[in-house]
Amino acid sequence: MRPRSDLLPSDRGLLSLPVRLSTALLAALALLLSLLLRQLRSAQPELAGLLAFAAWLVVCIPVFTGAIRGLFHTAKSLNPYYLDQFVAIVLLACLAGGRYATGSIVAIILIFGQLLEERSVRGIREAIEGLGRLSRVSARRLRGLIEEPADADTLQPGDRLRVLPGELIPADGLVLTGHSAVNQSAITGEALPADVAPGSTVFAGTLNLSGVIELETTRASSDTVIGKVRAILEAASTDRPLIARRLDTYLRYYTPAVLMLTAMVWILTRDLDRAVSVLVVCLPCAFVLAGPAVMVAALAVCARLGILVKTPRHFETASTLDTVVYDKTGTLTHGRLIVAETTACDPARSVSDFLPLARALAASSQHPVAHAIASHALTTESPAAAPTASDVQETPGRGLLGRIHGHTLLLGSAAWLRENNITPPPEPPESAGQRTVYATIDGRPALRFLLSDSLRSEARDVVETLGTLGLTRAVLLTGDHAHSAQAIATATGIPRFVANCLPEEKSREVHALRAEGRRVLVVGDGVNDAPALAAADLSIALNNSGSHIAVQTADVAILQPDLRRLVHFIQISRRSLRLINQNLAVSTAIILVALLVSSLGLVGPLTAALLHETSAFFVLLNSSRLLRFDA
Repeated sequence: MRPRSDLLPSDRGLLSLPVRLSTALLAALALLLSLLLRQLRSAQPELAGLLAFAAWLVVCIPVFTGAIRGLFHTAKSLNPYYLDQFVAIVLLACLAGGRYATGSIVAIILIFGQLLEERSVRGIREAIEGLGRLSRVSARRLRGLIEEPADADTLQPGDRLRVLPGELIPADGLVLTGHSAVNQSAITGEALPADVAPGSTVFAGTLNLSGVIELETTRASSDTVIGKVRAILEAASTDRPLIARRLDTYLRYYTPAVLMLTAMVWILTRDLDRAVSVLVVCLPCAFVLAGPAVMVAALAVCARLGILVKTPRHFETASTLDTVVYDKTGTLTHGRLIVAETTACDPARSVSDFLPLARALAASSQHPVAHAIASHALTTESPAAAPTASDVQETPGRGLLGRIHGHTLLLGSAAWLRENNITPPPEPPESAGQRTVYATIDGRPALRFLLSDSLRSEARDVVETLGTLGLTRAVLLTGDHAHSAQAIATATGIPRFVANCLPEEKSREVHALRAEGRRVLVVGDGVNDAPALAAADLSIALNNSGSHIAVQTADVAILQPDLRRLVHFIQISRRSLRLINQNLAVSTAIILVALLVSSLGLVGPLTAALLHETSAFFVLLNSSRLLRFDA
């Protein structure tokens, strides 16, 4: 089923476009014949009048159908029916005055305007719907050695799939065999393809580029990242922002006010054309589109950039923020350890004498510390230089023990060395939040590794840019010790930090800021800071792990681990509010000018209809400028 957006007037549905177009064309043909008969058979005005009345009847079909539906519509928004109700009043007024041709021409102009408006916003909707279509692909499911076609919606965890180059990956899964490059831009917004190998995680809706891979599905279709993104986007596109709900309230009083104004013009002037012109220029189409058209465009831009916004109301909230609270690990930092420094414990020996042995032992573990040491050694030494460790024992929270070429090696913390009766060298101060790990050979310390979580290269620029955008107060909340928190706060330019915070303490800090009258944005990774995210005015989660945790926990999820998307979201939000204000201001000005010239009799109903469409098309064109947002 095609996702439907309630942000824009679409209750007529795209399926009704041919019907409305056919009736408009048929009415136009009847009017043309009426005009020809008046010229060719002036002695028979009744026949020409009959054709004009027939045209009036034809255009009444779609107009009165929508107007009657609006009378019995009980949804929160009546916007899709306002225009039909106004046009119906215009047609009835022309019927009372015997102006069949005038009423028909005005209705035809407005119907064609509606068709062009719906065609314009259809492109905006398709930008969102295209993401949903990524999850509806076919799959090659393997049953033993047999390959069978399957629909992606039928896949279950544990299914084994084969994906050829150029095919969309049908489900989230773990690569079992094969190597390839995968374009993940539909999920993360990252333009560069990701290399995958056995053990790599891949996502539904991404494109396999270069090699044949086989994978095991890890989630059913509805639970995949792309499935959850699609569901949230559909929900977001049917939600209504605050400004649209306010307009709904005002428009309930707008119709009676316009009818009273029209009646006053007719009573004072006794000129039906003036009254009809006033009614036409006051059609609220531009007001109806002013906010929703911008919000749907903003949703489409965010989806293109890998920013998942759960409701358009968050754009409005983002424009009021003045304080940002950052988590450290996984947000300002990459959330993974790297070796910052390697030194030999014996000044007479070099690091290269022992590093291949340390890499061999570290490669036997999946612990993040061991993985960081093995990766560091791999980039420093030749891959062929490392021997193979045997009899490896791993003690959780302590370290590794193994044998290589008859030597006994230990890799772990100073406490692990002491437990094995080895005296560690003096530890350096961990002022930068570094962790110290030692490698020993036959009971003697050989290497010292200083590990740290690396700061994101864009972190300082993001903090400074958000300050210029109005988020002038920045706070760092972290569960790490004070030395590490101070180092990150200094590196990023954050003036205040709170260290050793448990999740509930982060939440209390956020509540305290809000109690001061601050409008608080919390930025985390959605893993261990859920209470703080829930306490904020607006929460944004950075998706580091490739899972859908960030999609579920925050108001906004950045699917690509890039802090610059945070700046882009704030910029899009601010620009959206400016465009809405422009739409309302210019539309109001056009309607007021048109109302003045119509009430003075300077323009007739046909010109009034064209002026009305001018205001509506300005709103659509102005809103579509947001689609050109360049990150």
